[in-house]
Amino acid sequence: MSTNRALYIEHGVPCVITLDQGVALRIETPHRAPAWYPLQRLGRVQSSTQARWHIDALLACLRQGIPVVFTDRRGQPVAWCYGPRRRERTLTQLLRDALRHADWPDFWRAWVAQIERAECDHFQRRHKLPNGRNNTLQQLHVRAVNHMQQRWKRPPGPWLRATGQAVATLVSAICYDAVSDHTLLHHARPGLHIPSELTRLLQGRVDALLLSINPDDLQQQPPAVFAAKLLDARRPELHRACATMLADLEHCLREWTS
Repeated sequence: MSTNRALYIEHGVPCVITLDQGVALRIETPHRAPAWYPLQRLGRVQSSTQARWHIDALLACLRQGIPVVFTDRRGQPVAWCYGPRRRERTLTQLLRDALRHADWPDFWRAWVAQIERAECDHFQRRHKLPNGRNNTLQQLHVRAVNHMQQRWKRPPGPWLRATGQAVATLVSAICYDAVSDHTLLHHARPGLHIPSELTRLLQGRVDALLLSINPDDLQQQPPAVFAAKLLDARRPELHRACATMLADLEHCLREWTS
């Protein structure tokens, strides 16, 4: 695990971050003495959106391979800044190190549960459903499938399978771009298959796309052709959702290993 530490710049107190002699961050806060943080000792910075960054301080972090994550009042990430990364700070190396850790299964279960909860909330907001905190993605998927069948007047299975296969291919490509060692993605731990898990976590997004289509479009083309056209039309949305999940995984791994 990395020996560099995380720096937390909290909400509530406005501060100014400048670069001191090119080697340290200087943080000035009203009614407090300035604080210095040498860049060589930092692994990442988590900053409130209230903080005022001088551009030379932010660029110094990025050039040193120190990611800066901006968070809102609830501590949720709203933006990530990355520069040329140190080799040990890439997602590939973070995964490689984390998978060796004895507590990896607990970390992975907690991260998946967090993302699933967020995806359930997103689906329920999008469809103006009551925010049932106990709903799972599978339960919401069953409800969506039943609604498709009622609306389409036919079993939706062929279109669901074709669309699912197309999305799985897209997710695998995104994962391969993000993680250079592909052996980390497939069964690096028993039962672990990261692209398949991300595809499952995107199910609510896929269901939402299918619920929005015109049923008449189903009659005009085979399921595989329909799925390919749907994916071409909505690729940016799905790509962004998957990339955001991977960015969140990287953020959480940095937090966990710092």
